[in-house]
Amino acid sequence: MNEEKMIDVLAAIEGADGDLGHDQSAWFFEPDNHCGTTACLAGWTAHLAGYKPIFRRIAEYRHLDKGGYVTGTVSRDGDSYATLTAMVARAELEVDHHEAHRLFYTAKSLGEVYGTAADLMGVDEQVLRDKVQDRVA
Repeated sequence: MNEEKMIDVLAAIEGADGDLGHDQSAWFFEPDNHCGTTACLAGWTAHLAGYKPIFRRIAEYRHLDKGGYVTGTVSRDGDSYATLTAMVARAELEVDHHEAHRLFYTAKSLGEVYGTAADLMGVDEQVLRDKVQDRVA
C-alpha cells in the first residue's frame, strides 16, 4: 500500500468542506438536486487523481430513499474511455485485490476505513488518525 497516498486521501476526506462529501455506500452519488455529492474512499482516491465521475440517472439507489445519480465509472479530461473507479483507486493506492476488497467493499464507514487501513499498514489506528490530522491542520 502507498501509505502516503492513503494518508493524503483520508486527510482530504477529513478536511473536506467543499463540493464533495464522504459516503462508503456509493462510489459516487449525486442527489436529484445536485447538492451534496458524495464519494467513498475509492471515489475520493479517483477524484484526487484527476478523474471525474460519469453519472447515470437512477430512481432509487440501494437502501437510499431518494433519487439521484450514481456511478462506478470515471474518466479523465481528454480521455475517450471510462474506467472503473475501483481499478483507478487500486492502482493509485497500490493495493492488491484482497486489500482493495477490504478497503472498498468491506469497510462500511469512515471509521472502518481507518481500522482497515491501519491494519494493512501495520500501525495502531490512532497513529494513522494522528498522521491524517497532521495533514488536515
